[in-house]
Amino acid sequence: SNERDNFTLVMFQQQLDNPVDCWTLIGESLARQDYSSAEVGHELGALTARMHVALGTASSHAAFDSSLATAETISSWSESFSTAANQVENALSASLTALDPVSADLARRVQKKMPAVRKRSEGFRGLTGHPVIRVHGDYHLGQILRDTHNRYFVIDFEGEPQRSIQERQAKTSPLKDVAGMLRSFAYARGAAAAKLGRDGEEALIVWEHRQREEFIASYLDTIRNDQPHLLPEDGNILIEALIAWEIDKALYEVLYELSSRPTWVWLPLTSMAQYL
Repeated sequence: SNERDNFTLVMFQQQLDNPVDCWTLIGESLARQDYSSAEVGHELGALTARMHVALGTASSHAAFDSSLATAETISSWSESFSTAANQVENALSASLTALDPVSADLARRVQKKMPAVRKRSEGFRGLTGHPVIRVHGDYHLGQILRDTHNRYFVIDFEGEPQRSIQERQAKTSPLKDVAGMLRSFAYARGAAAAKLGRDGEEALIVWEHRQREEFIASYLDTIRNDQPHLLPEDGNILIEALIAWEIDKALYEVLYELSSRPTWVWLPLTSMAQYL
């Protein structure tokens, strides 16, 4: 038998008691204008760190062994970032007349700042020499389940659906997943704002900032305690790298929304304008 003949014969999964995904959980909470769920960010930060510690621990399978980011690694991230930025710039130009006025205005603002967008990829450089590992790859609130015992579980390690299998399996910085969850908090805020209107806008912005703070603090505390070498010690380098990954994710989101649901493109465009 060779490798091409290998296949999955059976798979066992743990059964959870009445699980609810965190996107639904948080969405229902925000719809009630209940903004007291900051503990979710804290719990998910620790959960994410434990996931990365597990994925970054030496394995008997080469596909899960960690390695170090080289200059070539950084270059590949930057090239992918630049390609996405070019695609976004072209897609926004092609879609401008079809967008609603708010989205069109945001698109013009982002278009003017595309040189600054591209410059943000320099944040990747600070990760040179730091571990790259297998990550979740499509990490957001919908991929986390909470059961009736208030335990959290990560599901669906399949990567982003619009990326190739090779890209999904590639080892990368754990900050890719961190950025994915931070972007998911932004989407939760945006979804709630679409329902609540201006009345809840300020409270939702405060909620998102609090979730970000709780998530990042909890994540870093756990990583620093268990596998501090996974991330740079220098806080400024860490912030610049995380912003690069967040913008990288937002570029992906802009392309996804333009092709799938243009009425939502305002959300990643708003975030990009704020990052810059």
